[in-house]
Amino acid sequence: MMRLILQFDIYQFHISHNFEAAADKSVLVKQTRFKKTYIHFYKEDEERFEEGSSYDQYFLVEKNCDISEQIDKLVLSEIPRIENIRAKLLSVFPLLVILSDSSELMAYSMEKSNLELI
Repeated sequence: MMRLILQFDIYQFHISHNFEAAADKSVLVKQTRFKKTYIHFYKEDEERFEEGSSYDQYFLVEKNCDISEQIDKLVLSEIPRIENIRAKLLSVFPLLVILSDSSELMAYSMEKSNLELI
């Protein structure tokens, strides 16, 4: 775990129908006549990540990388289906980690070498 923390910043993301001002970055991904859907990104405290938590979705970003600029490049607002967000994030960020509510860990990466870090 320490190797991951030294090399990467850890960000949590989730989807919500409300705008969250506390997020490090929020993107409107879908808007219908009656509701808006946002994806919110938060930089995660390393100690909290090490302790583990309930269901959360995380992705790793190289240290000193401008996350806002990287997310803007993804053009998340043009994704036709919310389910495709994970695939879109993996096209830019090296590793996605998902902790289920039953403490099951799932990791996704475009490169097998990144999965070996876990």
